[in-house]
Amino acid sequence: MNKPETDRDRRLRIQTVMAIISFTVGTLIACACLFLIEPLGSIEMSAISVTSEFLILAGSLLGISASFDAKMQKFRAEVEKEIIKQPNTPNDFPDE
Repeated sequence: MNKPETDRDRRLRIQTVMAIISFTVGTLIACACLFLIEPLGSIEMSAISVTSEFLILAGSLLGISASFDAKMQKFRAEVEKEIIKQPNTPNDFPDE
Protein backbone atom coordinates (compact mmCIF):
# COMPACT_ATOMS: atom_id res chain seq x y z
CA MET A 1 0.00 0.00 0.00
CA ASN A 2 1.36 3.43 -0.90
CA LYS A 3 1.69 6.00 1.83
CA PRO A 4 0.31 9.46 1.02
CA GLU A 5 2.83 11.94 -0.34
CA THR A 6 3.65 14.78 2.00
CA ASP A 7 4.56 18.35 1.04
CA ARG A 8 8.16 17.67 2.07
CA ASP A 9 8.37 14.62 -0.21
CA ARG A 10 6.88 16.59 -3.10
CA ARG A 11 9.26 19.52 -2.53
CA LEU A 12 12.28 17.20 -2.36
CA ARG A 13 11.25 15.46 -5.58
CA ILE A 14 10.80 18.79 -7.39
CA GLN A 15 14.19 20.02 -6.15
CA THR A 16 15.88 16.82 -7.28
CA VAL A 17 14.26 16.92 -10.73
CA MET A 18 15.18 20.59 -11.18
CA ALA A 19 18.77 19.89 -10.12
CA ILE A 20 19.07 16.99 -12.58
CA ILE A 21 17.59 19.08 -15.40
CA SER A 22 19.84 22.08 -14.73
CA PHE A 23 22.94 19.87 -14.49
CA THR A 24 22.01 18.15 -17.76
CA VAL A 25 21.36 21.42 -19.59
CA GLY A 26 24.61 22.92 -18.33
CA THR A 27 26.56 19.86 -19.46
CA LEU A 28 24.84 19.84 -22.87
CA ILE A 29 25.66 23.51 -23.43
CA ALA A 30 29.32 22.90 -22.60
CA CYS A 31 29.48 19.83 -24.88
CA ALA A 32 27.74 21.65 -27.73
CA CYS A 33 30.19 24.53 -27.49
CA LEU A 34 33.19 22.18 -27.36
CA PHE A 35 32.24 19.77 -30.14
CA LEU A 36 29.65 21.41 -32.40
CA ILE A 37 30.43 25.12 -32.66
CA GLU A 38 33.46 26.51 -34.52
CA PRO A 39 36.26 26.77 -33.42
CA LEU A 40 36.07 23.23 -32.08
CA GLY A 41 37.52 22.72 -28.62
CA SER A 42 37.03 26.34 -27.59
CA ILE A 43 34.27 27.66 -25.36
CA GLU A 44 33.23 31.32 -25.41
CA MET A 45 32.96 33.18 -22.10
CA SER A 46 29.19 33.57 -22.47
CA ALA A 47 28.77 29.79 -22.74
CA ILE A 48 31.00 29.28 -19.72
CA SER A 49 28.95 31.72 -17.66
CA VAL A 50 25.62 30.13 -18.65
CA THR A 51 27.00 26.65 -17.96
CA SER A 52 28.31 27.74 -14.56
CA GLU A 53 24.95 29.28 -13.66
CA PHE A 54 23.18 26.00 -14.41
CA LEU A 55 25.71 24.05 -12.35
CA ILE A 56 25.45 26.51 -9.46
CA LEU A 57 21.66 26.18 -9.58
CA ALA A 58 21.93 22.38 -9.39
CA GLY A 59 24.34 22.57 -6.46
CA SER A 60 22.25 25.08 -4.56
CA LEU A 61 19.05 23.08 -5.00
CA LEU A 62 20.70 19.99 -3.60
CA GLY A 63 22.55 21.96 -0.92
CA ILE A 64 19.40 23.60 0.42
CA SER A 65 17.72 20.30 1.20
CA ALA A 66 20.93 18.79 2.60
CA SER A 67 21.47 21.80 4.86
CA PHE A 68 17.86 21.75 6.06
CA ASP A 69 18.01 18.01 6.79
CA ALA A 70 21.27 18.40 8.73
CA LYS A 71 19.86 21.24 10.84
CA MET A 72 16.68 19.28 11.58
CA GLN A 73 18.69 16.25 12.69
CA LYS A 74 20.82 18.46 14.96
CA PHE A 75 17.70 20.05 16.46
CA ARG A 76 16.07 16.65 16.97
CA ALA A 77 19.21 15.35 18.74
CA GLU A 78 19.30 18.39 21.04
CA VAL A 79 15.63 17.98 21.95
CA GLU A 80 16.07 14.27 22.68
CA LYS A 81 19.14 15.06 24.80
CA GLU A 82 17.15 17.58 26.85
CA ILE A 83 14.27 15.15 27.31
CA ILE A 84 16.60 12.41 28.54
CA LYS A 85 18.46 14.83 30.83
CA GLN A 86 15.32 15.85 32.78
CA PRO A 87 15.00 13.76 35.96
CA ASN A 88 11.70 12.29 37.07
CA THR A 89 10.35 14.21 40.06
CA PRO A 90 8.02 12.70 42.64
CA ASN A 91 5.18 14.89 41.29
CA ASP A 92 5.34 13.08 37.97
CA PHE A 93 3.68 9.97 39.41
CA PRO A 94 0.40 10.07 41.34
CA ASP A 95 0.33 8.57 44.82
CA GLU A 96 -1.22 5.15 45.00
